[in-house]
Amino acid sequence: MVDPATGRMAVDGQELTTTQELPAGDAGKKRLLALRPEAIVLEPAAPGRNTLNATVE
Repeated sequence: MVDPATGRMAVDGQELTTTQELPAGDAGKKRLLALRPEAIVLEPAAPGRNTLNATVE
C-alpha cells in the first residue's frame, strides 16, 4: 500500500489507484488484490487507466 488516502498501491513496482480511499492503517502493508477477469483488457496503456505490464502464457 503506497498511500491509502488516495487509494494508491503498488504491484510488482507498478502503481495502481483504487476508486476509493482505503484504511489509513494500511500504509506500507501488503494487501491482497483481486482482478475481475471480465474487466481485463489486452490493449496499449491509456492515460488515466490502471495498467499492468504482464506476460500472458
